[in-house]
Order: sequence, then C-alpha cells, then structure tokens
Amino acid sequence: MSTDQSTSPADQVLLHVRDLSLSPDTGVTVLGSWLDHTALLAPSVCVVYRNAKHPHVASILIGVRWPVGESTGVEGDEEQEPREWAVSLFSNYIEEPLGATVGRLRYDEHGIGWFGYTADPLPTIPEELLRRLSSDTN
Repeated sequence: MSTDQSTSPADQVLLHVRDLSLSPDTGVTVLGSWLDHTALLAPSVCVVYRNAKHPHVASILIGVRWPVGESTGVEGDEEQEPREWAVSLFSNYIEEPLGATVGRLRYDEHGIGWFGYTADPLPTIPEELLRRLSSDTN
C-alpha cells in the first residue's frame, strides 16, 4: 500500500470506508466505522451496518473487522491501494449477502454479529456509536 507522509495505510483505508459509507447500495446503512487496535492483527478497520436488501440479515446488526496489512487487502495476497481495499470490502462483504457466514457470526454484548477477524477480544465499540444504537432502539 502506498502512503503519504501524514497518514498510515489504516487511516487512509478508514477515510475511504467513511466516504463509501455516505452512499452505499440501497438497503445498506452504515452506522459506524473506526480503527481497532486491540486485536493481535491490528490495526483493523471495523464497520457496523445493517443490510436490509437481504431479508435473511435485515434484522441483524452486523460488524466486520478486517485487519489492514501493509501490502494486502481483502482480496488475499494481492496488493491493493487504500481506496481499492475499501471498495473491495464494501463490494465483496458489506453490500453482499452473508450466506453461510450468518451462522458463524460472533455476537458481542451489544447484539452485533461479527465476522472477518473475530478472535478475542472483539472490538470495543466507540461511545458515540453505542449512543446512536441506544437511541435507535428507544
């Protein structure tokens, strides 16, 4: 991944994820995104969303945590630039049905079903996202 001098590759990926979050596919609502530094494979981009365009997951809060490597994106060993990495995450995971992954989601104490890198500890949810989730259920 190329970087400029002011931001890390993970910061650049997160910026692109947030840009894409402003206009996802119809039916996809991104509730929050951040960098997680608690996992063994850190930093990781975390995205919490709903995907109402696929009825089998419409009622589920979904979270994906994906490690940001220096040279890899979500396509395996292929080197990707930060924008390509973010687009791949959206087009291959966030905007698509989860299929059999639904049965393997790991739920946290907030009811978010996580996939991607789900080793302990699961990501800590930012306070502003917790407030948003709380106000959505009231």
